[in-house]
Amino acid sequence: MNQPYFLPTLDFSGIHGTGVLTFSQSLYDGQMAQLKRDREAILENVEEARRRLANKRSSFYAQLKKREESVRHARRDAEEYNTRLDEEEKQQKESSTKKRGHAKKRRTIPEWNAGQEMLQIVQAMIYAKRKYFAEFSSVSLEKDSAGNYDLTWAINEEAEKAYVNKYYGKKLIATDHTDWSMADILNEYSDQECIENGIFRTSKAVNHFAIRPQYHWTDQKIRVHVFLCLTAITIAEVMRMHCENQGISLTKAALLDRLNEVHEGWVFLDGMKVKRSLEKLDEEHLKLWNTVETINMGLKKKKQNAAI
Repeated sequence: MNQPYFLPTLDFSGIHGTGVLTFSQSLYDGQMAQLKRDREAILENVEEARRRLANKRSSFYAQLKKREESVRHARRDAEEYNTRLDEEEKQQKESSTKKRGHAKKRRTIPEWNAGQEMLQIVQAMIYAKRKYFAEFSSVSLEKDSAGNYDLTWAINEEAEKAYVNKYYGKKLIATDHTDWSMADILNEYSDQECIENGIFRTSKAVNHFAIRPQYHWTDQKIRVHVFLCLTAITIAEVMRMHCENQGISLTKAALLDRLNEVHEGWVFLDGMKVKRSLEKLDEEHLKLWNTVETINMGLKKKKQNAAI
């Protein structure tokens, strides 16, 4: 499916609206690459599980022992409860009295299956952080005559292919605007990309605008910290737009890096301070600096007009 598919009616997360289902080749390629990496990690987990199964002192058998104790205690409690219930019912019959309220239900006595419990332990270890692999692969354990477990892990190629075809590369764009066409939804969604790249991703840039780490603990200081970070992003975006109008296309981070290369100093003559001067600038530095100065002059004029 390379063409977007319009969904005129869509109920998603409790919201009634419309949506568009799209396919992204770059997303598909990235997910397939991640699938390959995850398969390699699963195979490593399988080998580690085999080593643990071969060692009677491993964590697998310690977990199995704890589970057996838990089931044994639950079984004992259920049997004692059912015995008391039988005695109460017997006394009621002998006394020919009816007990008020709802009748108590007998508790189910849990059964112990060591093989099934060990299989659950092994599956939890193999599929840790990659639970989706259980959709198209399987783990099986067999016990030999010596009481040792033999582990088998296999992938169902057809099920894996069906899983990939169903989920990979697909994006669902949902909206509660039922009057929007497919073109309207796609245009509005593409316009949000500037927010994702311009604000959210930028707010994670470690060198310039990162909101974290934040060395504050009170709510008030945290709010001020976030406000200053977002203000810095806004100012940098205004500078970037002005520079782009001057024919200089740079990201906000690259713009700050280039401006950081501009140095200013005092020029002295006969031991007396004369004036402040910039170091020699190349052509791009000069354009950037002039743009910044233009922004500063505009802000000063607005401040003066506001004061009047």
